[in-house]
Amino acid sequence: MAKVILDKDMDEFMSNLGYKFFSSQYGDTAATNIGNYIINPSYKGEYKIKAGNH
Repeated sequence: MAKVILDKDMDEFMSNLGYKFFSSQYGDTAATNIGNYIINPSYKGEYKIKAGNH
């Protein structure tokens, strides 16, 4: 059931998106484990890795 969302209502729609479509918080250990990620070797820009105390 598609519904048109007017530009003037977009802020309210986005604010309520999580509340309307997700029943609870979801987390995954992959997101908090820095060892699960690597920087692409072809990336030549600067970056900083900040690891939290989880």
